Amino acid sequence: MGKLSKIAESKNRTDLDYQNPELVAAEWVESAEQDLVVADSLFTDGHYAWAMFACQQALEKLLKAGYVNSRHKIPPHLHKLERLASIIKINPPEEHIDNLLEINQCYTSTRYPGYRRNLCAQTKEEAEEILYKTRKTFSWLKQTLRL
Repeated sequence: MGKLSKIAESKNRTDLDYQNPELVAAEWVESAEQDLVVADSLFTDGHYAWAMFACQQALEKLLKAGYVNSRHKIPPHLHKLERLASIIKINPPEEHIDNLLEINQCYTSTRYPGYRRNLCAQTKEEAEEILYKTRKTFSWLKQTLRL
């Protein structure tokens, strides 16, 4: 099978999968949970910036699972956690809004070197705090979104 055929087959499979949103949402949740494991591993190895990136990815994927569950569609190509929360119409308590805003900064500062470098955790202690906030918000999202 040629490369273009594989891409077309993949696209068709994706379209069909979204007819079963529970299955697709479960895949997003599984990937989000794996990102938390990766974040812990990177943190342990002293790669704080990338650990924080994995934290952001975990929350983003969980929010996208909520989108799939509620809309039965492919989630938007967005990375802003607060925007995703708004789109799926959840109203997090202020603590979780603050966490989403803070953790979201780790996406840009890690992915784009030199861009607002100081927006994310720089020390072990700061990274540990972000991990704690991520787990807390992750748990709240799973419960709220019934994932």
